[in-house]
Amino acid sequence: MTETLIGFDSTGVACVKITKGTYDPITTSDARRERFYFSSKWANQLTTPEIVDCPFVANSGGNDRVVRTPAGSNNSTFGIMRVDGPSSTGSSAYTIRGPVQFPQIRYNMPVFDLIPIWSANGRYRGVDMTERSFGAEYGPAGVLGGYNGTGDQGTWARRFETFDASSAFNVDYGMRFFSTSYNSNANGSGYDQVLIVYNLPGNNTDLDGDPSPPSSAGKETVLISSTQCKVAKPGYDVNVATPSQLAFDATGRPLNVVAAADIAIPVGSSSYDTGVTLPALTAIDMSCYDSSDIYYPMKLSDGNSNYGVEYWTDGSLVRFNNTKKACRARFIVYGYDPRGPSSGVNDVLKQFTADGENVMQLLRPGAANPPRFSDIIIDTRRPVIQILADGYFDVPNHSGSLTTPTATTVEYDAAGFFPYVKYMTVHGSGLTEEVRAPRVNRRFQNSLSDGGLSGDGSYCKYNQTQATFYTAKGRPRYTFYRSSGGGSIVNQMDEKPMVGIRWFVLGIPLP
Repeated sequence: MTETLIGFDSTGVACVKITKGTYDPITTSDARRERFYFSSKWANQLTTPEIVDCPFVANSGGNDRVVRTPAGSNNSTFGIMRVDGPSSTGSSAYTIRGPVQFPQIRYNMPVFDLIPIWSANGRYRGVDMTERSFGAEYGPAGVLGGYNGTGDQGTWARRFETFDASSAFNVDYGMRFFSTSYNSNANGSGYDQVLIVYNLPGNNTDLDGDPSPPSSAGKETVLISSTQCKVAKPGYDVNVATPSQLAFDATGRPLNVVAAADIAIPVGSSSYDTGVTLPALTAIDMSCYDSSDIYYPMKLSDGNSNYGVEYWTDGSLVRFNNTKKACRARFIVYGYDPRGPSSGVNDVLKQFTADGENVMQLLRPGAANPPRFSDIIIDTRRPVIQILADGYFDVPNHSGSLTTPTATTVEYDAAGFFPYVKYMTVHGSGLTEEVRAPRVNRRFQNSLSDGGLSGDGSYCKYNQTQATFYTAKGRPRYTFYRSSGGGSIVNQMDEKPMVGIRWFVLGIPLP
């Protein structure tokens, strides 16, 4: 059960609050964040991420085919440019211009995930430690561990070069990546990519919430009518507030949680029932690990221990296919529907009873009945993700053992929460700055005797009170022989070494 307040709390501030259990939303202290499913008084919170499905599109012609969106855009104005290679190449190159494609994202260098989906079966392959050979010209030493099965989790750059069918040009704030029909690690199937972009800074930029808001006196805070549904943070007038000054509106919906769990994944097929019908390609954030400690995005296992799972939605189930070895999965299913908003005449304020519980929903004006996830701004059954802690640190150069990475630990308090760590690695500076989703890469050299974390790799171990980040800055990305018959050894370094890590501890209040 939950309790809801739309009005003034005991401090005299107009707000919207949802507390769990029998905690009174009027009198419960704002400092007891573990007792709240939602509070419009939070200075910072996550909104629903932006998600784009980026499939491989076959091109039977002999030349590149260029498709830009929105329709009628050019190389200076597109949000997405897709270049389909001729049939012989079997790939589609995507260029994303962030500020155009994601106008709701308030940070130029955001947190993101780039996750492949196998084309043959529509399954996410985003949590997978796999071997990847470089090719015969590099000899027997070329093997790279990459947790998403493609060896590259994506790079978001401040400025980068991209290509259409006839020319090269620069793009500010965005990324370039490929979907392809070829991949030997996918049972002969190629993969599409799904890009998930969060309203969080991926570099050393502060969150934009105001830690010292102005007085609320004389300002309208809550505006709920048949045509509008938005609430300002304390100290701001809801009629003129900017996106960062709003707790929510119909477009900046709080990121609510349909399900969250940490479960054992046996070898073979298994599933987890969320109790709610899930749309295909809904947003699922997941990490896997094969130890008693929690890791994100994966643990770099000792030896040649590949592990990880395919996952996908099926009705109310999250299904798993584990072809490697038993492990654990820690995941969050977000209230997101890739179909977008519905259309209808549903009331903005909806109240009903479900499974004996009184439920209140705040909906996007004009939603259908029943509403989709994309229409629901607040649902009193579903907690909203909280940002428990965040920060940035400079990554030190690695020294010491080849197989023991450098450890950097940060402290926080997640008592009463189900915590989940997300972070980005930062590379370069100024116009050359870029942020990358974590790469859990092992440096191989013909055998595991020289293994250890690669120079561009990182991972994190965490619990309720601290997170330890492991890096190996200054080590090679990988090592290979110059020819298939052996010969001299070549170390390939990271062209833009890691300079920092931007981290967040997200929290869901425990029942």
